[in-house]
Amino acid sequence: MKPTESQILQDLISGFDSIKDPIIERKKLYLLNELLFLILCATISGYSSWETIVDFGEAKLEWLRKYLRYENGKTP
Repeated sequence: MKPTESQILQDLISGFDSIKDPIIERKKLYLLNELLFLILCATISGYSSWETIVDFGEAKLEWLRKYLRYENGKTP
């Protein structure tokens, strides 16, 4: 049986779990897997600067939240 898009993306995200986040816990606004997922999706979609990646994240926040919480994300 062919995996669904959701299953593929969840598998991708779970691969981020083994990466240690060096940022001090009290200074984090976003979890490392949220940042990596956003950057990967934005880059695949053709965005390459930090500013455009942020724009992508704000525009696609509802879609991104299908996979991760993004509790500190702002709804556009």
